[in-house]
Amino acid sequence: MKKPYVICEVGCNHQGDLETAKRMIRIAADFCGVNAVKFQKRDIEQYRGNPEYYGHRKALEFTIEQHAELQDLCASFGVDYGCSVFDVKSVNEILSLSPSYIKFGSAVNQREDMWRALCGKINVPLHVSLGMLARHERAMVVTEFEMLFGSETVFYHTTTGYPIKSDQACLLELQQLRTMTDCPIGYSGHHQGVALDLVAFALGAQYIERHFTLDRTQKGTDHAASLEPDGMRKVVKYLADAAEAMEYKPESGLVDCEIENRKKFKGE
Repeated sequence: MKKPYVICEVGCNHQGDLETAKRMIRIAADFCGVNAVKFQKRDIEQYRGNPEYYGHRKALEFTIEQHAELQDLCASFGVDYGCSVFDVKSVNEILSLSPSYIKFGSAVNQREDMWRALCGKINVPLHVSLGMLARHERAMVVTEFEMLFGSETVFYHTTTGYPIKSDQACLLELQQLRTMTDCPIGYSGHHQGVALDLVAFALGAQYIERHFTLDRTQKGTDHAASLEPDGMRKVVKYLADAAEAMEYKPESGLVDCEIENRKKFKGE
């Protein structure tokens, strides 16, 4: 079976420091072996009415020129650059970079103004998280995105919480999602540990996205729901092992090692 596409979601865990973000790309690519590194883009001017939150977001936000630097660094390490967008201005800015993909996170999966901003000019695949949607809303969003943006859309099952408990992951929803669309499906995990990613893959998730941090004890809910480098490396390795294991036996019904042991244990 084909290995899943593993996304390292840096988000804002770089704490607004460009060199930290670059270091995270290097580690994610070289040490962890991920397929893509994803960031976030917001128009912070929309938060001016809330001075405290505006200052918080401004300290975390990179300019579009800095995002271009991050994209170039990703390319130099052979990994894809993706970005979550949270408003129309950010849609247009990130589209100007022609990234490997853009993502609508759960917070904006019903933002029709952002849908309209993409219509007729999208030149990259679109990924969409389906968190915080009632069941009927999820079906409507999937149908709308399929109709507007086609078969390259990737839909992610996720539970929006930072972090979540295992009984909140609801991974059987992946099977339900599979019946709703022929588009690729994924799992954006906010759980702790690495076990649930393997289950999600076994249930059909071709894309696995996990938040990434260099230190889970740092301030902020995203850090608590993130994997440190060794955890991200394990996700990549265990998923690759699982992909190799998810095969049928040969036509004969015997694997090579069994043929040898059949001779040994059965005298044949």
